Amino acid sequence: MFSAKVICAIQVLFELSFGEMPNEGIKSSLLKERCTVASHLVTPVIRSLTKEGYIHRNNKGVLSVAVDLDTITLYSILTLLHSSMNIGDSGVQELKGAYKIIPLFKELVNIENKLGREVETELKSIRISDIVGV
Repeated sequence: MFSAKVICAIQVLFELSFGEMPNEGIKSSLLKERCTVASHLVTPVIRSLTKEGYIHRNNKGVLSVAVDLDTITLYSILTLLHSSMNIGDSGVQELKGAYKIIPLFKELVNIENKLGREVETELKSIRISDIVGV
């Protein structure tokens, strides 16, 4: 369900919080070695986490966590890396005008919207600190 980018972000935050040198930080090259996702994904994820202010890079290029992991939710990571959260097939969006003609489509759109709200609420309640065991 979660993309490799989301998994990578969680691994990066975990390594920076609990790695061999959590108080000293870690270079991005070492993070690339430790993350289980494709190494070409690590740099863009680090860039996004840095831009959002979740991690910090000092003048020596060493990365460290910049905020309490309790303040980061799974939803915020997902939307940071993917700009939005889509539930269901994007083709259902095309049905939204057709629901006036076929009542079944209206019900499908309502179900999709309800599921989207429920998943969003659940993801917002999951803290990264809960995932990584802080």
